[in-house]
Amino acid sequence: MAWLSGLHGASCDNLLSARIVTADGRILSVDAEHNPDLLWALRVAGANFGVTTSFECRLYALGPVTSGDIYYPVRDARPVLRFFRDFMAEAPDSFQATLNLTPGERGVFVSLCHAGEEAEAGRLLRAFRTVATPAKDTVRRQEFAELRGISPAGVPEVSFRCIAAVYRNELSDEVMDIALDRLSQAPLETVLGIDHYMHGEVCRVKTDSTAFPLRQSGGIHIRIGLNWKDPAKAQRFMLWADEARRLLRASSGERIYANYQSYAGKGAAEAIFGSNYSRLVALKNKYDPTNFSRRNAHVEPRQA
Repeated sequence: MAWLSGLHGASCDNLLSARIVTADGRILSVDAEHNPDLLWALRVAGANFGVTTSFECRLYALGPVTSGDIYYPVRDARPVLRFFRDFMAEAPDSFQATLNLTPGERGVFVSLCHAGEEAEAGRLLRAFRTVATPAKDTVRRQEFAELRGISPAGVPEVSFRCIAAVYRNELSDEVMDIALDRLSQAPLETVLGIDHYMHGEVCRVKTDSTAFPLRQSGGIHIRIGLNWKDPAKAQRFMLWADEARRLLRASSGERIYANYQSYAGKGAAEAIFGSNYSRLVALKNKYDPTNFSRRNAHVEPRQA
């Protein structure tokens, strides 16, 4: 998931072919004609099946984009959150944004990218600039390559980092209330982000077309992040993040975005892959029955 998922889908949707080495030493070519079941699995669950030595992906020509950050005082957090939800529900495919809540001087800030015409970007941005009075505005026209490596959370250099994450089907009033309550009690080092608002092309792909199942329009990825330098703060901060995650997660079945996996162990892979999990287990038995590849969104083979 990234700035262009509304236009071009998830990165894994654009994987065309790969060459991998399996645990038993086989070298496999993987594409729509050769080992297509493995191509399906590589589209988000690839770490479970071997070592990828090369891959081919679909690329897109892209001109300048309008991007940057708009900052608001923390007192405006609730109206900005409500506006963000309503705006993103109607946003064009070419627009993506992350809303970040902090208890410190950065307050609330929206990191955004519009990969369309400059005139359309101007119309969209007027709404962001009038929902509340911005304290700072860094949005400008620039080449997309300039965004590479820039964290949407605006995180400075730190020694320690903790991320706890939650996926929700929507940014409901209940979720907003909990997020704002946690923000009022948050350490100053906290950034609570509403990431990867699900819309556009990524949601037009069927949930079983790739191993990546999170395709529901309006879904959000809540990122609870803390960054610090003093090791003495670690236990307190991590406990706070775990509690925030517990309060924000859905009561009816947890879902997890693979890149924001906050824990390992029982139930984690099922939460990541959802209805695709059983198919991945069958492929694990086929390509890696000894469980040699067992990191990152780990799918275990079924024992006989």
